[in-house]
Amino acid sequence: MTEARRFRKRILAKTGSARTVMTEGLKRLWFLSARRAKHKAINRRNYSRPETKEKSMSEPVSAAQALAEQRDRSRALAKAIPEAMTAFVQLGKAAKTPRALGEKEKEFIALGIALAVGCEDCIVFHLDALKKLAARREEIADVLAMAVQMGGGPALMYAGRALALWDEMTKA
Repeated sequence: MTEARRFRKRILAKTGSARTVMTEGLKRLWFLSARRAKHKAINRRNYSRPETKEKSMSEPVSAAQALAEQRDRSRALAKAIPEAMTAFVQLGKAAKTPRALGEKEKEFIALGIALAVGCEDCIVFHLDALKKLAARREEIADVLAMAVQMGGGPALMYAGRALALWDEMTKA
């Protein structure tokens, strides 16, 4: 027998009235739902993430501003953790040393990975490096297409933003 049936039988046995059973049942339902709502509110208040306002791809900034902000953050990190940043820069130089692939092709790969993982600062950084290496818009577009194919919908959103940043960086 369910709890609800036992409750109805108990109330009916005490009062003898079906109307009282209904009234008491509604009161119990209201009490349980109010208690559940209060419990959910407490949990939401205690365990919800703090709301923070972060810049994202949905709030576009100019290419120059994005590059300047990225450089400022890198400089701040270099001051905070100089050994780690020095090692990271050395790793980057070693990885970009031309061997079977040239530096430009490696930057194309880095741009594709940045798009696929959704790192806006990385996108800006590698677009800037490709601009210095005289990359063409068509080459950038090919990399974006490959990144979208590998990264799906999220990469598509970043690819649109990357192309807009590239156009802004190269219009001079």
